[in-house]
Amino acid sequence: VVNICAVLQSVTNLFQQNTDCEIILTAPESLLIMADKEQCLRIFTNLLKNAEQSIPENRKGKIEVIAFADKNNVTIKVKDNGCGISNDIKHKLFTPNFTTKTTGTGLGLAMVKNSVVSFNGTITFETELNQGTIFTIIFPVIKK
Repeated sequence: VVNICAVLQSVTNLFQQNTDCEIILTAPESLLIMADKEQCLRIFTNLLKNAEQSIPENRKGKIEVIAFADKNNVTIKVKDNGCGISNDIKHKLFTPNFTTKTTGTGLGLAMVKNSVVSFNGTITFETELNQGTIFTIIFPVIKK
């Protein structure tokens, strides 16, 4: 059992110390899911890093992380005001070894997706060129 809000708090605090981006976390005190805490830290570190790297140098970066739950699901959204994702690469985004960067292995989002799926979750994204991208992760809530 992992308190995903504590994970998000930890990742956003760490990131805030190492970036010029404004990072906003909106989450309740506690949302519990069945997952691996280390993997969750990796998932959100990767998504925040990608969000930060998508923001052009001439733009004040803003990354919002929003977590909430309903009776069936815990939803986490990571929203940036970066460049967005062009249509020609959308279908490759979760493919291993695909990258748009000059450094890195291109394994980040493939690993993120594998981890999310292994915890019975889903990951999707919405994007608008020059406006930004929102990654949405949905995990099943723990039934009491």
